[in-house]
Parts: sequence; C-alpha cells; structure tokens
Amino acid sequence: MQFQFSSAAPKITSETLVVGVFEDSGLSTEGKNLNTSMKETLSQAISKRGFKGKLGKTLSLLHPREADADQIILIGLGKRDECSPHLLTEAGGFLYSALTQEKIETATFLVGSESFKTISSGEIAAHVAQGLLLKSFYFGKHQTKKETPPIKALASVNFYVSSEEEAKTARMLFDRLVSISEGVFYTRAVTSEPPNMHLTQRPLLRDLKASLHWVSRLKFLIKPKWKNWAWDLF
Repeated sequence: MQFQFSSAAPKITSETLVVGVFEDSGLSTEGKNLNTSMKETLSQAISKRGFKGKLGKTLSLLHPREADADQIILIGLGKRDECSPHLLTEAGGFLYSALTQEKIETATFLVGSESFKTISSGEIAAHVAQGLLLKSFYFGKHQTKKETPPIKALASVNFYVSSEEEAKTARMLFDRLVSISEGVFYTRAVTSEPPNMHLTQRPLLRDLKASLHWVSRLKFLIKPKWKNWAWDLF
C-alpha cells in the first residue's frame, strides 16, 4: 500500500474521496467546502442517515448528487476537543476496514487546512496514514496452499493538505511512524508463531534484522560499552 501527501488540488473525477466528520461540530473544514460545492448534499445525507460522526463510524455515499467523484466516504473523528494522535490512528484503522470492505483501490483523504490546538494538518494526515498501515497487517507465513489469502484491493491512499510545508511535515512524521509500525508488525509476527516452531534467540534476531530496515543503522547511532554475539548479528 502506497501513501502520498500533497498540497496539489486532487482530481476528484472517478475517484473515492474521504471526508472527516466530528461528533460535536459536523463536517471538517474541507468537508464543508465540498458540501457547499455539492449544494448541501453531504449535510442532507448526514441528517437523513443519522450519522453522528462518532469515532470510527463510516458512511458511504455511492455516486452522490452534484459530485464528480464516484464515491464519498465520511469517517467519524469523534469530538474535536478530544482529538489526539492516538485517536487519529484509530480512525485510520477503521477507515482501512471501510475501504477494503468496499473493495476500493485508490482513495483521497481531504485533510485540507484542518488542524487542532497542537496537531497540524500534516500531522493529522500522518497519524491517519499510520492507522491504515497498522490495520493492513496480515500473518500468512504458515498458510496452506488450500487456503486463500484475504483480498485487499486497497493500493494507495492520497492525503490532500493545505500547503507544501504541511505535506513535508506529513512525510517526515510518517517516515518515523513507519519505523514504529514495522516494530509492531515484527512483534505481531513473532507472537503469531505456533508454539511448535521452537524459536530461538539467533533466528529471532536475524529475522529482526531482515524485517526492520532501521535496525542495521542502530550501531551507528548507539555505541554500547558492552558487546556480545547478539550485537554482532547486526
């Protein structure tokens, strides 16, 4: 799955758009702009369907009126004042489930100029992207040939932010979050191993080195006073 962060206006023709909705204040800033251009179609759908904007809840609008996009998905972000990096990551996980359930290949999240007291639009995009990434984890190492892996059609998610500076902020933060996510993936993979695999320290550390691209750089960042066989593996 690919992630892109850009300040360039998205092409909304034949595309799936994602818009945030808050539980206490309704559509996000970019959502309100889109709603105006669509002659209040989004607000009418929200009212008619009773969508409250609770964290992780989604509402899918297929071929909405007054829109060039094929589909618009509204994602609940909870209460604005309670929004945090952790909750944004959770929202990204819920969004991943909604997108894959709809078998959507490409989507654009309209973050725009949305921001909170301590979280910029670029940071919002990065944390939601991490939630999408974490939810994509799948452990199929010991899967038999008779079994069919789950279909995951989602190939790329684009995040539209207000400026190139915010896009740069999103890219830099997401790079760090990817490293954290890789650690989570490795931990999940190890704990998913069946007990009869007889895992030992050396194979585990070698897998760690192969799985986490940043571990090989650890020796240049940390120079321990001690040295043993485990450290030499890197």
